[in-house]
Amino acid sequence: MIMRSPIKVASGRWAILLLTGLALMMGPGLFFPRAMAETRHPCDNQRYLVYNIWTWNHEAEGFAAFKAEAAMARQVGFNALKIHILWSLCETQPGVYDFSALDARLDFVWHQLNLPVAIYIDLTRRPPREGPDAVVGPEHWQRDHSGRLAMSWTGRPMIAFASAPAVSRATAFVTALVRHCESRRDAGRVFFYEPVFSPYAEIEYFPDGVYDYSIPARDRFRAWLATRYGDVESLSRTWGTPHTDFATIEPPPDFSGPIGLDWYHFRHVMLKQAIDSVIGAIRKAAPDRPVSLRFGSVFDAAMRHRATAWFPDLCDAADIVFVDDAPHYDHRWSMDLLRGSLPGKRIGNEVDGPNNADDAVYSALIGQSFEHGAQFVTVANWNAASLEKRRSLFEDMATKWLSSPVTQTPPDTPTLIVDSATVFSVGYDAAQRQHSEMLSKGIPMVNVVLNKGVGPLY
Repeated sequence: MIMRSPIKVASGRWAILLLTGLALMMGPGLFFPRAMAETRHPCDNQRYLVYNIWTWNHEAEGFAAFKAEAAMARQVGFNALKIHILWSLCETQPGVYDFSALDARLDFVWHQLNLPVAIYIDLTRRPPREGPDAVVGPEHWQRDHSGRLAMSWTGRPMIAFASAPAVSRATAFVTALVRHCESRRDAGRVFFYEPVFSPYAEIEYFPDGVYDYSIPARDRFRAWLATRYGDVESLSRTWGTPHTDFATIEPPPDFSGPIGLDWYHFRHVMLKQAIDSVIGAIRKAAPDRPVSLRFGSVFDAAMRHRATAWFPDLCDAADIVFVDDAPHYDHRWSMDLLRGSLPGKRIGNEVDGPNNADDAVYSALIGQSFEHGAQFVTVANWNAASLEKRRSLFEDMATKWLSSPVTQTPPDTPTLIVDSATVFSVGYDAAQRQHSEMLSKGIPMVNVVLNKGVGPLY
């Protein structure tokens, strides 16, 4: 059965330290039984509860905290880890790479905890407060309409997707990192690679405003318009405003009207080119290793800022796709949307920090995601102490969900088609209501398919 949406969519600190010490002294065979001789490939049907660990510095103190956190994650039931690695820490001078911190972490997790590892490649750059960046300078960083940098609380700027030198540098780093990992004798235990661009560790534009108005972005927007329209008279007719020269056109502050659609379309193209560049590097260096993309959201109010409105196009080259749902989102909807719009790809969701929701909410997030076809649920922004405090949540979730395979879509699952052009304009609210009504009638899953629009955006 195919249904069409009424809207058409467009375009205890010491105890923890003791735990870690015991793990190191007793060895993996005694403290953590070797449940698997080889890392299972994420394209099997095993479900995974994946714990994300940040690497904000390469100091000894940071490594000690990492080991405590990783050991606790293994204790409470996680069956995979995702290790965050910062480009700005590994390459402080052009072409000079230091992967020793990553190697130490991989050695510990693989040989002491016996867990597979996904590698989270953070492509933000050095905070300006720490001094000049010798690899990618500020002229190649993203800025909003007023010139402010795309930075979160970490102070790490984003590269401009329209800057060919910046994307080339990022791609070269990804190549070097993946080649290094694949040269290890235990490289087969790399679970998957996941590149991210934004300060929120997602593969999208910074959502806290409209980006990018850097000089490279402005210049390439003008060149893109010239290619798109051929002559300025055609552009003037389409936009309904007179222009005499592509060189004088400035990108708009929002996505209103024909110029706003063109601005969004250009941003989408720049993001996709950057994504494809880094994924291409991973494919070349590790042809058989899965690649994951992680979005903050592909359907929330900030999707136009993120440039994720037409997310299937961004995901062409990926094997695995995550969203980072807010705790109170309808996770059945988000998984049905990913699964329906990305056939053949593995999908996942994320549990955010311990202060954002209680156990009941997070249990629902994990359960609904697995029930609706997720193979992975990652957990981020926790630490060893918070894991210990709420260990029953994860022990219960591991017991309940990890012993069963990935939920398969029944052959009679109905399809709900939404059109990208309308969604770009008015959002997904009507489609989400229709999806909820379908589930309320006892339908277990719905294939929500984002149908590529035929309007001016695409």
